[in-house]
Amino acid sequence: MLHIPEKVIESVRAFIKKDKLIILLLVGIVLIVISFPTKSKKQETNSGNEDGAANEECGRCDSEKYVSNLETRLEEVLAQTEGVGKNEVIITIKNNGRDIVSKTGTQSYSERDEKNVGNIDGKSIEKQKSEEVVYSEGGNKKTPYVETCETPEICGVLIVAQGAGNATVRADIIRAASGLFGISVNKVNVLKMEV
Repeated sequence: MLHIPEKVIESVRAFIKKDKLIILLLVGIVLIVISFPTKSKKQETNSGNEDGAANEECGRCDSEKYVSNLETRLEEVLAQTEGVGKNEVIITIKNNGRDIVSKTGTQSYSERDEKNVGNIDGKSIEKQKSEEVVYSEGGNKKTPYVETCETPEICGVLIVAQGAGNATVRADIIRAASGLFGISVNKVNVLKMEV
């Protein structure tokens, strides 16, 4: 903790009276608020383009690229695994995934007692909800802002490997693919590659 000498504190107190203290405090708050970084309109437009580019990668559901990348990565890892050898991987998917777009909205809820309306006591409940999709603008393009992307759901994996004739290697491959993709072992099929 910083120790300030008593003489310095007393001289500051003598110099700053209540009205000056309030003004200094307000000036300090304004300076702090001004110092927070904000995006200019130009930066927002540029980041809109970057988001758009990320959206293209993330989804707009380019499932073929996603699956191809997974297949390649699994092939590379399996090739480095003892006993597997040369291999090829095919992944099947159940859906193409989807983009979850950002939305802004309001909700209102009102409840009203209705007494003695037609000799019936009751309540009236009103609920209203409105949502709008958030868009990012880049140039003359207006694209929805994607908050998250759900990747395609993997429903099966076929692996053809040179070392699949060995039961231990075969079991290792099945466990690896099952654990990696979060699918049950019965959805992973391993075959011996023809030499």
